[in-house]
Amino acid sequence: MSPNHILEEAEHGRLHLLPKSIFTPENFAATNDRGKNILHYAAINKQIAIIPQELLTRENLTKKDNFKNTPMHSIACWGGIKDIPTGILNTEILTLPNYNGFTPLHEAAFTGKLDQIPKEFLNEDTLTIKDQDGFTPILLATSVGQTKQIPKKLLSLKNLLEPDKEGNTTIHHAALKGQLRHLPREYITPENLSVKNKDYETPMDLALRGNKIPTPTEWVKILGDKNTISTLLKGKKLPHEVKQTLHHAKELAEHLERRRSKMNQAIQEICRQIN
Repeated sequence: MSPNHILEEAEHGRLHLLPKSIFTPENFAATNDRGKNILHYAAINKQIAIIPQELLTRENLTKKDNFKNTPMHSIACWGGIKDIPTGILNTEILTLPNYNGFTPLHEAAFTGKLDQIPKEFLNEDTLTIKDQDGFTPILLATSVGQTKQIPKKLLSLKNLLEPDKEGNTTIHHAALKGQLRHLPREYITPENLSVKNKDYETPMDLALRGNKIPTPTEWVKILGDKNTISTLLKGKKLPHEVKQTLHHAKELAEHLERRRSKMNQAIQEICRQIN
């Protein structure tokens, strides 16, 4: 069977139908006119598990096609990290950029698979690399509604306010996707919710456009108490619709605090009577 025939079968996801004898270093070195080899297609078709472990080397996993995509890009995108032999993964192969600056970690973030990457590789250095559009893996994860997959220690104010090419920060993307609840409470402030992108839109403008303004109940969960809500209400540039829900949230928070106070008083009275 010729290398070209093997590549054609691999492209169509039929590697599992071929004899194991085709898995040789020589066949893995062959590429088609797009620069792709067997491992590229095995990754795209989620067939990494059938590749012999001895061929899943760093050298093979980092071979670039014509667009500088490596098999690791496709593995991070489509899944299969668990099938990579222990000790092969390292920071270098997870941060190799393709033609537009996308690393395998960008791919994982964009497809909601950051949680499949070993935690030791999710750090300040790897998740703040920018592609050509200014997107970091942190920004990408938030832009697709996967903020919860970002390690909390990396949700610093510096990272949350780092903009992409269009001037949108992580807070903008979180607001647009209804993900504010996954950001640290202390950073949901009038100042941070008033930061404008290049189209002069604030995070709350995007939330309004995407019909993702938090409900009063959600605001209470995000901000915690009436005092924090009152502080946010002082923001002069908040859209009217946002201020409306915040006013209702404040009323709800006050109601909940009164109810908790009454419950605590009742519990104390019961304890007093028992004693």
